[in-house]
Amino acid sequence: MINAGFLGLDFVKCVEILSILRKRFLEVLPPNFLVPLKWKSLNPKTKLKDTVMQKKTFIASVICGALFTGSAVTAQAEEIKQGGTLTVPIINTGFVDNFNPYTVKDIYNGTMFEPLMVFNNMTGETHWRLAESADYSDDLKTITIKLREGLKWSDGSPLTAEDVAFSFEMTQKAPAFDLKGIWSGGNLKNIDVVDARTLKVNLAEADSTFLWNLADYHIVPKKVWSKAEDLTTFTNPNPIGSGPMTTVKYLKPQQMELCRNENYYLENRPYLDCMTFRSYNDNSQIQPALIKGEIDWGSNFIADIESTFVKQNPDNHHFWYPANDAIHLYVNTKEAPFDDIRVRQALSMSLDREMIVDIAAYGYPTVNYNAGGIGELYKSSIDQGVTDKYRGLTTYNPDEAKKLLDAAGLKDSMVTATVICQTATSLCLISKW
Repeated sequence: MINAGFLGLDFVKCVEILSILRKRFLEVLPPNFLVPLKWKSLNPKTKLKDTVMQKKTFIASVICGALFTGSAVTAQAEEIKQGGTLTVPIINTGFVDNFNPYTVKDIYNGTMFEPLMVFNNMTGETHWRLAESADYSDDLKTITIKLREGLKWSDGSPLTAEDVAFSFEMTQKAPAFDLKGIWSGGNLKNIDVVDARTLKVNLAEADSTFLWNLADYHIVPKKVWSKAEDLTTFTNPNPIGSGPMTTVKYLKPQQMELCRNENYYLENRPYLDCMTFRSYNDNSQIQPALIKGEIDWGSNFIADIESTFVKQNPDNHHFWYPANDAIHLYVNTKEAPFDDIRVRQALSMSLDREMIVDIAAYGYPTVNYNAGGIGELYKSSIDQGVTDKYRGLTTYNPDEAKKLLDAAGLKDSMVTATVICQTATSLCLISKW
């Protein structure tokens, strides 16, 4: 119903925030998407006073996406305790010996492999990770990326600009890994390594938004991946990473545990010792696991959460809503009748958004009246004046919708529409009318 992922997330920040007092944690939560939580101390030998630890695997997921904001990150160092294991759910068919972040979705991004940077869509801020800066040339055709000093892979070897350049260049050879189309789009000319910490990304045409694509690519060690005969089938055995959790303690079909990277670039991080991932077939299995205390958090959908989850243990069961993008309905504007703007306006005015939220979505989402279509995740980019000006087009008004359809020459008759929906992205397309 609502795709909770894919805010850019950062494991270390999440653990830092989720390790502080419960009251402080709740004060900084933005209201927007459902994430059930259980409060508990992760290390039974260290009875943390009202300690909160749960979170985000980068697989890590939803909880942390909205926590990149300033107030949450100001946690007092003395309030954060070291140690413990976080247990989180993964919906999959089981774990296999494959540590390729491109072919195993959601588990290793941000845990085993650190990104260059993380973009906060809500605030427009850039949170630097492996990179410490990225600057455009005056003509917007060159991006100079500077890495942090002293970066290391988990085996202790240097992580350099050669690794970063290779990580991008290999996706040209393996188009399936070209997640944002930096090569297929035709604008990326080449990447030059200037020195061990500096590289230049050279573009054919000026593009002020090209940098946004780069955060989604995994930075991998050249010394390992350059020897792979087929990148798409490469399973990356004995993985070497740069993220906070790189040591594979064990891997079983239904459970896997990753432990801390002793060469992580942030001193004394991560605060956790390990993360345990448990495999579940679907959301219906995660809810009882949460209630029983088998897992520490989940980003699954729970209907009537106050009654079915919170009420079971009011002191320890909590949830919150990080902002997300909107749920969209797309039409083909090149084919009739949707090539007529009056029909599209009538369709918009025929949607009872409040009823959809209350009945179809159990009241969890926020009604979106933004005429531009984007959701609260991108609130900083929404022009409220435009939203107010065109509010009539996003307000339920069946009578006005009928008038527009009459003006467009459409008669009230039985029609058949083919609607294709992709559950994972909350995307629906009307492919034939």
